Amino acid sequence: MNKRKIVVVSIVAVIVIIIVIGLALAWNHFNDYSTTLKANWGFSLPSKAHYSEVYSKDSGASFHGDGIRYHIFSYKEEQPVTEMFDWSDDEEKTMFNSSYQEAIAEWLNSIDVPSKEFPNYSECLYWYESQDDNSEIIVLWDASSKRIYVVESFL
Repeated sequence: MNKRKIVVVSIVAVIVIIIVIGLALAWNHFNDYSTTLKANWGFSLPSKAHYSEVYSKDSGASFHGDGIRYHIFSYKEEQPVTEMFDWSDDEEKTMFNSSYQEAIAEWLNSIDVPSKEFPNYSECLYWYESQDDNSEIIVLWDASSKRIYVVESFL
């Protein structure tokens, strides 16, 4: 092979490698559930927490996007999690249930989440939000196990 062909092949190879790396990074970004949380609820999981998803289950695809979604994330750095919300240890009512625990149990049971994947409520702090369409989210933070639980009900 002459030098000109080697240079052209090398340039093409470098361009292909750059494209593949770019696509992989974009794929990871768009498959990161934090992007979905930002779009639906206006917050993201803090990347500085170095989190990773350890469990996920939902009620399946829906034409209207309604249903239940459940995600568990582990993290390494606690400070960014501390700053995410004004966390509370108070059990409050949701739109349709008398407590966060009642709502979470109802939602998780409806999608057959094994009990071993439920949060340990006694160790958790809570953050709750609802929307005008009656959708709700409860985020639980268990500092002792370094876990964040995200439970969503879309109506």
